[in-house]
Amino acid sequence: MSHGAGERNKRCSASSPRRLTGWSSGSRNTNGTNAGAFAREGTFEMRPKWGRDGDRGDGVRPALLGDIVHKLPMDGAGAVPEVPITGIACEPDEIRPGDLYVALARRTSGSIAAAVNRGAVAVVSEAGPETDPGVPVVLVQDAVRALGHAAARLFGRPARAVKTCGVTGSFGKSTVAQLAVAGLESAGHPAGVVEAARRGHPAPHRLQERLSSLRDSGAKTCVLAASARDLVLGRFEGMSFDSGVFLGVRDRDVGFYGGAAEYLDAKAELFRGLGPKAVAAFNRDDPAWEPLAAETQAQVITFGTDSRADVSARVCRMDLGGTVLEVRTPVGTLALESRLVGPDHVTNTVAALTVALTLGADLDAVAHGFASMRSVPGRLESLAVPEPYRVFIDIAPDPVALKQVLLSLRPLVTGRLIVVIGPPAKTSASRSGMALAAERLADAVIVTAGHAVDGDTMGGINEMMGGFEHPGRVLVSRSRRRAVEAALTHVRPDDAVLLVSRGDGAEERQFVRDWFLGDLEAEALRGPVSEG
Repeated sequence: MSHGAGERNKRCSASSPRRLTGWSSGSRNTNGTNAGAFAREGTFEMRPKWGRDGDRGDGVRPALLGDIVHKLPMDGAGAVPEVPITGIACEPDEIRPGDLYVALARRTSGSIAAAVNRGAVAVVSEAGPETDPGVPVVLVQDAVRALGHAAARLFGRPARAVKTCGVTGSFGKSTVAQLAVAGLESAGHPAGVVEAARRGHPAPHRLQERLSSLRDSGAKTCVLAASARDLVLGRFEGMSFDSGVFLGVRDRDVGFYGGAAEYLDAKAELFRGLGPKAVAAFNRDDPAWEPLAAETQAQVITFGTDSRADVSARVCRMDLGGTVLEVRTPVGTLALESRLVGPDHVTNTVAALTVALTLGADLDAVAHGFASMRSVPGRLESLAVPEPYRVFIDIAPDPVALKQVLLSLRPLVTGRLIVVIGPPAKTSASRSGMALAAERLADAVIVTAGHAVDGDTMGGINEMMGGFEHPGRVLVSRSRRRAVEAALTHVRPDDAVLLVSRGDGAEERQFVRDWFLGDLEAEALRGPVSEG
């Protein structure tokens, strides 16, 4: 973002139509408490590696068993032995001497003995073992809840020292988290992201460990994705959120939840857990925001492109090189430049700005952080290639996601939209849906392996080919490298190439750069690229 004189970069002195009592560089607050008090100063550097490798310098604060479990709903009565606990795990093979083993329901049979053999000094379980394991066993009503709360105690309740913001929705969760942290750090607010794997966050004790590492590194704010699955599975047990963000919902496979209503209800759990001093931010462009807002005690703020939103964005320019927004907030209006493209990224950017706003961050500095962020890996990621060419990578795991990515690119491409796609690691119906979306919205489609190490490459490809209405127009290559090469060979300056990948895309990023630079010697030095 370019900063300087001009009306577009000035804070507006006029009040927002819905400016609320108690605003002071913070969120909507009907109680007069300044949400900007969340702000802290300092610097933060993310640790490059998580886990329990090495010695016990993993943030654990040893405690007695009784102190750890005394507030948990327990089955049975009696005193809890004062056993010193120096760690916690829910898998027998993760146990180290001195650990508390929490036996989850599916792991109870035989796992307790294995955990004790590895050094567990106490056990928490929903059901007692058939034989005496030789260590204290505490029976609880909910082992997952016990795992989260026990871990929070052992790691020194890190969520009390780190303000936590959970982001939920059918899209954009990781993008908003990374954008928000980039903006906050640019504004001098030490912040970090707890990344979720593709199947969601780890078990509650791992999340507590990661939060404690952020705390110990100096972070004061943590932004993390909070998927409906994670909420249903209790992965946030033991921590409370200081704020929550709702991005929106889309038609997805909701069988895991029981149905669309249950899916939305799962997301509502995030907002039901927010207290009256917390902040809940909702995308006003999505009609589901109102029933969700009715579920929370938190102070509510809205964002979106709807002019009635508290933080409202207007798209001034959008092309394949980026987006320029004019954003009206309760503390003024600013111009915001981003290299991200597509309607979803407009929502994501305004949501991230809203997070920073509720934390009292300087919005000009936040905007500078957004502008310096080239892309989010795997989320309509624009690769560094020479002008005027455009190549994007997206992980698009299902037909709904792929359709949205293509719809985002389609109106911005003046030439052809070329898609390289492989079969997703899902059902035949999902593969057929991906094929149909690509065929209807792209100008040219190349089908190949999902990523470079796919096993049954042709089996998945053949299944996917069955979803095309005109398969004869589709190019097929078993080698993903050759498929990418074919797309780049035929690209013209006004075209755009979309690489849909299940992998991390590292090899493809480098291959694409080498292709445009003509640096074949560098490619040879790295060795051959893996092929499916």
